[in-house]
Amino acid sequence: MTEIETTINEAIEGGWENRHYDDYKMEAFRVKHYQDCWIDPKFWQATCKTWKQPNTYKYTMIYFMSLLADGLTIEEALTKLR
Repeated sequence: MTEIETTINEAIEGGWENRHYDDYKMEAFRVKHYQDCWIDPKFWQATCKTWKQPNTYKYTMIYFMSLLADGLTIEEALTKLR
């Protein structure tokens, strides 16, 4: 499982839902909609809840965006957040 899939699964475990929640396992979600995760504060709230860091979601989201701006791939940025 990729870091992206792992993080999305953890967000779902933490209570995150979006309009494509039921399509998550389908290729259509992974190709079309997973990009929406990264700008959804509720995604980061749920992820940080699963990571046992519920009060750090704003910092985590901003740091993730900063890593992308520095040229890291999504996979590399998510790995660095752990």
